Amino acid sequence: MAKATLTLRNGTTVTIEGEVEEVQRLLELCDQTAERAQAEKPPPSRRANSSGRADPNKEQALGPRPHEIANATKECAEAAAIEKHVLDTRSQLNRVLLPLFVVSQYLGGKHALTMPQISQATRDLGALVDAPNVAKVMRTVGGRFVMAEGGRGRGERRFRISRRGIEHMKSLLKSNAIDKGKRGGAG
Repeated sequence: MAKATLTLRNGTTVTIEGEVEEVQRLLELCDQTAERAQAEKPPPSRRANSSGRADPNKEQALGPRPHEIANATKECAEAAAIEKHVLDTRSQLNRVLLPLFVVSQYLGGKHALTMPQISQATRDLGALVDAPNVAKVMRTVGGRFVMAEGGRGRGERRFRISRRGIEHMKSLLKSNAIDKGKRGGAG
């Protein structure tokens, strides 16, 4: 009778007793399984650095995160007008342009956004426009108000708001002051 004790990767200790050939076959199977598991181990994520955290320099190059855009929108001076004239209306065009406008006006304007980032920012603002609808708006009426950058592959194309788009959003938000003036004069 042969006896072998081995420790598995998860820390479990296993004792095998039996004929010499049986024990030897089981040990060979364990070695082959360990070698296969080591060979199939996925490569480390490109996004994570050696500490396992995302690389802040790379994230900075990608631009602001959608929740940062939502926070900047809620904290800006025009927050009330944005809520009334963009978020509380049904216009998908204005909802799609809003994150681009906020990045341009309040977050330095250095970064372009992808369609999924725009969709996530609208979700964070409570006025969801799904990514396919963002794409549809960009292909149709939104094309007049944005500039596209990058390739045509999935997730590669990035958008910035154009000068015409900024003027559109400013005139939309300025209509809040006109509404107040009409109410004040009529009273």
